[in-house]
Amino acid sequence: MSKKLIVFINGPTAVGKTTVSKILKEQYGATMVSISTILREEGKKNGVETAADFVEKTLNGSIEKKLACIINNLKPIVAKSKIVCIESAYNQIEIDAIKKYFGKNDSVKFKVVYLTADLDKRINRLMHRERITDKRYALIRTLLVNAIRSKMGMTEINYDLVHKNNSEKDPAKLVKKIVKHSRRL
Repeated sequence: MSKKLIVFINGPTAVGKTTVSKILKEQYGATMVSISTILREEGKKNGVETAADFVEKTLNGSIEKKLACIINNLKPIVAKSKIVCIESAYNQIEIDAIKKYFGKNDSVKFKVVYLTADLDKRINRLMHRERITDKRYALIRTLLVNAIRSKMGMTEINYDLVHKNNSEKDPAKLVKKIVKHSRRL
C-alpha cells in the first residue's frame, strides 16, 4: 500500500468499531482518531466540557468552523501516519470535507465502513463492556444512542463497505477486507 489510507468506521453502539480500529492499529500501525474526542478536547481548552457545547457555544454552531477544527487537528496525524482510522464521523458533510482536504493530491485513499450487528448481540456486548446488569437499561441506552446518531445523519452516509459483526472472528476478517480492498483503489 503506497498511498495513505483514511478509514472511517461508523455504526451503532457496541458493534465493534473500536475493536476494528484496534486491530488496524495492532496489525497495520494505524492511528486511531475520534472526531468526538477531538471536539471534546478542543472544548476543554476553551472551558467547556462536551463536544456539543464546544460546537454550540465556542464555534457558535458553525459547521464551517467545526470542519476547520476537525481538519486542523487531523493534519499532523495524517502527515505522520500511513493509516488513520476515524471513528464518529457521523455525517456525510464531515466525511466529504475530510476527503476533499486530504484527497487533493491523490495521495490518500479513503474507505467508509459501516458496522452492524444483531440488536441482542449489541445489548450483550454493551452490558459486558460497561458492566450493566439491567438489560432494559442497556436496550434503552442502545436505542437512544442510535436515534441520536441517526438524527446526526449517520444513516445517510455513502458507505463503501457494510459489515455485520456478529462473531468474535468478524472484526479480523473485516480488517483484512478493508486493507485488501484499499490496495485495489
